[in-house]
Amino acid sequence: MKQKKDIEYYITAAKQEPAGFTQEELRSLVLSKPTIGTATTTTSTIIKRIVTMTGIGITITGLFTAAWLWVAPQQAQTQSATQQGSTLNTTSSAVVVVPNSNAPQQSTTNKLLSVNTPSTNGTTSIKTESKQQASVTGVKGLPVSSSKSRSPYPKQYVPPADNTSNTNPNFNVTEDQRNAVQLLSTYKIPAVLSFCDEKVPLEDIEVRERVDREFINNLQQSGKLLIYLKRAQRWFPVIEKILKEENMHDDLKYLCVAESELAQVRSPLGALGFWQFMEETGNQYGLRINEYVDERMNVEKSTRAACKYFRNAKAKLNSWTLSAAGYNQGVTGTERAINFQGTDNFFDLYFNDETSRYVMRIVVIKYIMEHASQFGFTVNDDVMYQPYSTSSVAVTTAITNLNDWAKEHNTTYKYLKLLNPWLKKTELPEPPQNEPWYLLIPKQ
Repeated sequence: MKQKKDIEYYITAAKQEPAGFTQEELRSLVLSKPTIGTATTTTSTIIKRIVTMTGIGITITGLFTAAWLWVAPQQAQTQSATQQGSTLNTTSSAVVVVPNSNAPQQSTTNKLLSVNTPSTNGTTSIKTESKQQASVTGVKGLPVSSSKSRSPYPKQYVPPADNTSNTNPNFNVTEDQRNAVQLLSTYKIPAVLSFCDEKVPLEDIEVRERVDREFINNLQQSGKLLIYLKRAQRWFPVIEKILKEENMHDDLKYLCVAESELAQVRSPLGALGFWQFMEETGNQYGLRINEYVDERMNVEKSTRAACKYFRNAKAKLNSWTLSAAGYNQGVTGTERAINFQGTDNFFDLYFNDETSRYVMRIVVIKYIMEHASQFGFTVNDDVMYQPYSTSSVAVTTAITNLNDWAKEHNTTYKYLKLLNPWLKKTELPEPPQNEPWYLLIPKQ
C-alpha cells in the first residue's frame, strides 16, 4: 500500500511540474536504470517524464511501468551502495551522491568537485564546473536532480525574459482599437434626429436609450459602415433619381441600407434584393418573378415597387415612421397596434423588439452616413465604388444563350450577370407583349 501511495503521490507531483524531456531521454533513462539519488527521487523524475510524454495523463500501462520503475531503482540503489561504499546524503533542497574516499571515483555529468555537508543544519552545498544548476527543489519540496533547466512551457516556445510584451505593438491594444473604444465611450447623442422630417423625441427616456443602443451597435462595426459609404456612392444616385421621380421622401434610401446594405441578398425567410421584397409582395407591386427572371433583384424596378408600397402605406398610416414600421411588420399589423393602443404616434406605440429597433436603426444609419467625417470616416472619392457606366439594350425576342449574346455585344457573361442580377438562367424567353427586356451592358 505504501508503494501504491508513493506512486500516486509522485504522479500528482509530476503533473504539477512537467519535466519536459524527449522520448529519447526517457528511453535512455529507463534502459540505464540510474541509481543516482534515492529510489523515490528517481521514481519521481521518471514518472514526471512519463506524464510529460503522455501529455494528458497516466494510462494503465503507464501505471504498471511506474510501479516497476519504483521497485527497480530501490534494488539497484541498494546493490550500488554496497559495492561502491557510497554515503548518501539527502536534504530537502538537493539529493547527490557523496563518493566514499575508498570507493572508485565515477564521472558525472556535472563533474562534482567538492561537497560540503554540514550536519547541523541539514543543507548541502554543491560546486560544479558547469554553470548549470546541479539540483533544484521540486513540487512540495521534492528533490529533483537536474542537469539542465526545466521549463513548464513546450520546447518550441520561449517566454520573454522581461515584460517587453507591454510595449510590443503586436501584443497591445492597437491605437485604432483604443480610438474606437474612446469613440464609443465619449460620443454624445445628437441634439436633433429625424426621419423624413419627423422629429425623434429624444426627451423620451425609452426612445433615447433605443437610439443610444443603435449608435453603439453601428459605431462598433466601422468596417460595415465603410461598406455602406462606398456602396452608397454607386447606388444612391440611382435610387435618389427614382425617389424624386416618384415624389417620395429622399430619406427612404436609408431604409434600403438598413434592409440589405445595398446588396442583392436573400433573407432566411426568402425576402430578396435591395428592398427585400417577399415573392408575394413583389408580385403584388408589379415585379415579374418566374422561372427565368426575378425582378426583385432589378434595382430600378424594385425601387419603383418600393415607392408604390410607401405611397399606399403613407396614405393609410399618415406617417413616414409608421410607414417604415409597416414595411417591417406589415401595414395590417401596424394598424392593429394603432387601434388597440389608441395612438397614431410611432414613438408612443409599443412594438416588438425587431420593429421598434428597425426604425431607430434607419434613423441612426442616416445620421452617421450624413455626418461620416464626424465619426472619423475620411474616404476619398478614388476609393469609393463609382456608378457603373452602362448602356441599355431592349430585347424583344428570346435569347437561347446569354453567353453568346454577351459576346455579340462586346462584353462577358460575368458582366452581363453583374449588371443584370435578375437573370436566373442562361437563357431568356420572349418577353410579354409590348414589354421588352432591358439588359444593361458596359458602355462602349
